[in-house]
Amino acid sequence: MKRAFFWDRDGTINVDTGYVMHPKDVVLIDGAAQAIRAVNEAGWKVIVATNQSGVARGYGTMEDVCKVNERIRELLKRQHAYIDAFYVCPHWKDGIVKKYACDCTCRKPKTGLYEQAIKEFGLCARECVVIGDRMRDLLRVREAGIYRTILFDGDYGEIYKILKEV
Repeated sequence: MKRAFFWDRDGTINVDTGYVMHPKDVVLIDGAAQAIRAVNEAGWKVIVATNQSGVARGYGTMEDVCKVNERIRELLKRQHAYIDAFYVCPHWKDGIVKKYACDCTCRKPKTGLYEQAIKEFGLCARECVVIGDRMRDLLRVREAGIYRTILFDGDYGEIYKILKEV
């Protein structure tokens, strides 16, 4: 049975300073690498599903988002943790960058990012967990078949609790 922890990025893995678009601005939240490593070691996939509307707003590019994601990977690797995949929504319907100014199906709380990952990784949605720092990360995940959620409040304890249950 393939299962995953879906993580929001900013505010759940790295400190959310508002539209993080430069690798130098990436700071991991204390305990994030250890929690991700525990998920890795338990055999679960670690998938990031993140809204990055700063692209549509003109604050940065998809290349910038990819560089930030690579910096996160690099910092995690130093602590023997890894992310299996990043799924990014760069859209915002009122954006100034035409290519990304749309009402898409992937911007959370919509479920497109989760559905894409579930399909591509062959995951059992009922066995997956979503962790996010805002309710919009969790609101509609049941529509994608995911029933376990964690509203992150700075403590990764709930992740360890779930890992002990299985």
